[in-house]
Amino acid sequence: MRAITKPSTAKCDLDTYTLFLLAESKYPGCTRLAEIIGDLSHDSVNRFL
Repeated sequence: MRAITKPSTAKCDLDTYTLFLLAESKYPGCTRLAEIIGDLSHDSVNRFL
């Protein structure tokens, strides 16, 4: 796993993404997470990754 060297500008964080992966077993993806959260864009999730 890579080390985080500077703060992320993405609205998504590790806790949010981890909980999403545990809950969404069939279609996990940036767009799906953005649909569930609402105020989060799929680009923000992609930047986090």
